[in-house]
Amino acid sequence: MNIIKALAQSGHHVDLYLWEKDTAVYSSYFPENVRILKLQTCRPDRIIKRKMDWLNHFMKPFIKLELNLNRKYDIVFGLGQIGIYLAELMANKCDARYIYINDEFPSAYGTDYNNYWKKEERETAANACLIIAPDEQRIPLLCSELGVDADKISTAVIPNAIRPSPVVSTINWAERLQLPVGSKPLLHAGSVSDWAQIPEILSSLYYWPADTVLIINSRTPVTQSYKQQIAHLLPVNRVFWTEEPLREDELNSLVSYCMASFSLYRDLGDNIRYVGWSSGKLLRSLVCGRPVIASRLPSLEFVEQHGLGKLVTHPGEIPEAVADIINNQDRYRTNCHDYVKTHLDFKKYWNTACSKIQKVTGIELNLSA
Repeated sequence: MNIIKALAQSGHHVDLYLWEKDTAVYSSYFPENVRILKLQTCRPDRIIKRKMDWLNHFMKPFIKLELNLNRKYDIVFGLGQIGIYLAELMANKCDARYIYINDEFPSAYGTDYNNYWKKEERETAANACLIIAPDEQRIPLLCSELGVDADKISTAVIPNAIRPSPVVSTINWAERLQLPVGSKPLLHAGSVSDWAQIPEILSSLYYWPADTVLIINSRTPVTQSYKQQIAHLLPVNRVFWTEEPLREDELNSLVSYCMASFSLYRDLGDNIRYVGWSSGKLLRSLVCGRPVIASRLPSLEFVEQHGLGKLVTHPGEIPEAVADIINNQDRYRTNCHDYVKTHLDFKKYWNTACSKIQKVTGIELNLSA
């Protein structure tokens, strides 16, 4: 989203092809020179029982894409396994340069059922003139999975962080979520599942300072089945849910309202071990000036090195981390703002990426974004 916005603010015309159910949410985020084109919904319109129906469902975006292949582009960016495949098709058709953006290692999508798309991703990456990743430390492992030589292919880094902007909000979160008077909230935002260590957070909540509460913001409604499984971990009047989709400004407001955010992960392989700056919820919290309680992973050591929060291994360490953050709010918030200004400066990374784009494509991009 940062790349699209930067290109648009620099005066370029951008066609944004999306395979999402609701694309209207982007209309207010991007300027008028970004045209949003919907390829497909995330789910079929009806229950699919026959293999031919599945084939027809997945052919729809390719048919829509075919109708747009007469457009002339200078550069085509691709993100996501299907997105990069479609982007390369389009780049080849209109003789454009192709840039591959990666947010997840191919191995993150499983091993057996996804072999076809992993193969396509490797072939697509081999034809890219530039690979963009959110963290420098992820590039060698990504190139290894893709089967490309990290020393021979051009790469660039753009952190997965929102661009700093003042949080202007009139939302009364205490009233909206019916929080206890005077309570100090901490936030888990994002996926509500075991891999995000929801059970570990809840099991530690009994031992937090008495005036603290937990807000859980899920991008989609949490199933009743999962809530039933964790019901024994939910202390009375300490956990508050918000499951409706939030606009960008609303989410930033909620993050800024809380004392800290959780960024906990179970070790599911290299994609998690080297999460680093690809953790959007962690970087969003820092940009909003709020410290984090994160997993003790090598790629997240910068959190404690720069005083941005606490790293934990065992759930038993969470209560002490919560108390420390509450008792040192001013210091942590100052450190977060300083880190964002010095280490997560988008313009610095964008200018470097533009220079590399010019080198591999011969196309000079306006750097005024």
